[in-house]
Amino acid sequence: MLKNRNMVLIALVFMVGGAGRDGGVNPIYFAPHLANDFGYSALMIGILMTAINIGGIIGPIFFGWLSDRLSRTGMLQVSLALSCLGSLWVAYIGPGEVVRFTGLLLYSAVTSSRGTQTQTFVADAATDEDRDAAFSLYFLLGFLSQPVWMLVTGYLMDTAGFTTALTWLSTTYIIGIFILYFVHDERKTERQPAA
Repeated sequence: MLKNRNMVLIALVFMVGGAGRDGGVNPIYFAPHLANDFGYSALMIGILMTAINIGGIIGPIFFGWLSDRLSRTGMLQVSLALSCLGSLWVAYIGPGEVVRFTGLLLYSAVTSSRGTQTQTFVADAATDEDRDAAFSLYFLLGFLSQPVWMLVTGYLMDTAGFTTALTWLSTTYIIGIFILYFVHDERKTERQPAA
């Protein structure tokens, strides 16, 4: 599977984008930020973290639906670009609860959509016989980056603060957009049935 160029590139796209890395950065660093920088109560933090969870459900469904109907590569690039903008928005939002809830919901919707979209590339690129191995490799490479992003985010937050940390991490989505220029959408070359 490592010889499959698309597989390796898509795994790299899954690895970048540290600002919205699912399962790590959001639950670990957002709650302390909301408590320490804005003084929100535990109840308000719970409500705002719920926005992240709701976005994490809606985003993958919406972007997956669009990806099935439009260009997979194009939709993933749009998703990554919106993730960059969403991360910047969340980094600079003030303490207003309604605006912050909306911002976190939209941020999570776009950042969480990357995983499901990249998985469609894996399914398209792998043969039926290699599909299990392809997904195993994809998740291995993708999730190897999670501890790295957690450490990088923690270091940046300690040394520069949440806003600066998220601003720096938002630029990682641009790397993903660049990598996608080298990915070939397998659906475009599917063999047509013989006449």
